[in-house]
Amino acid sequence: MIIAVRFYAISREIAGTDQIKIELKEPACVGDAVDAVLTKYPKLGSLKNHLRYAIDNDFADLTQKLKNNQELCVIPPVSGG
Repeated sequence: MIIAVRFYAISREIAGTDQIKIELKEPACVGDAVDAVLTKYPKLGSLKNHLRYAIDNDFADLTQKLKNNQELCVIPPVSGG
C-alpha cells in the first residue's frame, strides 16, 4: 500500500520536505508507517515521544489500521502565544 506522509513545523525542517510517499506491506498500522519514516529520517527519533499523528485529518494512535492512499500527518508539539 502507498501512504502519503505530511510533515509540519520542526518535523518538516528535519525531514527537509513537507511530504513523502512510503510503501508498506498490508496489513499496516500507523506504528508501521512511523517506523518506516524514522528509518528514512532517523533524526526525527528525538521527537518520537512527542509527536502526534493524524490519518485523513483525524487524530490516530499507533495501532490504528491504515488503508491504501491514506494521508498520515506527523504533528510535532506546538507552542506559542
